[in-house]
Amino acid sequence: LISGRITDEHFDDARKYLELRSPSSGLMSFLLFRSEDILLSWLTQMLENDLYLFDGKQTVVKVDKAALRHRWYVDLNSAVVAGEEYAIDEYSDELSKKFNFCEAITQEQIDHYNEQIAGTHNDEAWSKLQSEMLSRFGFTRPPLFMNAITFEIDTVLYDFVLSKDIDNPFDFDVCEHAKNLAQYQGWFVVTPEPQVTRNWDSYWAGIAQRELRKDDAALGRTSNDLGKVGRPRKQEDVAAIYGKLFPNGHGTLSYKEILKQIEQTTGLSASVDTLKRAILQSE
Repeated sequence: LISGRITDEHFDDARKYLELRSPSSGLMSFLLFRSEDILLSWLTQMLENDLYLFDGKQTVVKVDKAALRHRWYVDLNSAVVAGEEYAIDEYSDELSKKFNFCEAITQEQIDHYNEQIAGTHNDEAWSKLQSEMLSRFGFTRPPLFMNAITFEIDTVLYDFVLSKDIDNPFDFDVCEHAKNLAQYQGWFVVTPEPQVTRNWDSYWAGIAQRELRKDDAALGRTSNDLGKVGRPRKQEDVAAIYGKLFPNGHGTLSYKEILKQIEQTTGLSASVDTLKRAILQSE
């Protein structure tokens, strides 16, 4: 099993990564991710080609890594900021505890973020807000088909979303993965022990800085960009990427579709508001 190898030091790395990201993206980093989201992303990135399902006895089958990538925003404000078309504003306590949902972002924190965007924020207040966000736990985007605490296949969250009055909340591939994984309900996601022990220490050493460098490289940034002031760097990044992907405009594509293409191409997540400002900037 994988989950037992994660320690407080790994959480510290994830918090460090979020803290270093926040000067460029403000509250956005904390709206879209928590430490748990970052750690799970890094972990699956390390092991994605060596993941299997185990019935707890003797049967092991290879799992499609794409099936474990599907996520669902459980923080309504995060979903709105991310430009998600569908969101649910209330979950049962049982579901929240089972999948370790994050504590929701408050409107006051959203207001602080908007002040930061407008350039009128107070540094002391912003520092306090950042510390508050770094101390919070839980998943903003838990996996749809896996309990990330026990690493068991579990489609309860997916079924819950389907039970709501939402018209077609999932793409076709998500529904297909749900059908395929339903037969493995309760099976564990595992990886060969040598794959973990052989690469574990080297993979996690300096991971926060390494992932930040990857972010910068994907966006064509240099170390000279890190000290930029004025407009938030996230907006600058989105404007640059938008210009490259849509040099002649985006036609009839929705903002959500544009954001999806940006994330698939560069790994950068942004809000609809940031995208709108970036488009205006690039015109």
